[in-house]
Amino acid sequence: MLHLCRKLATIHCEVDIQCTLEESFFAINEEKMVKKFAELELKNLDNILL
Repeated sequence: MLHLCRKLATIHCEVDIQCTLEESFFAINEEKMVKKFAELELKNLDNILL
């Protein structure tokens, strides 16, 4: 059982990637993030991420 858990938790890094580094970045909509944090009552988390 432990062997199966270890196999399932293994991260494989040998995957070919078909995009450039610039295409892999994403932008966070800060306004939506702050609203969602307020909705979920995650206080001060936005200060850490901004």
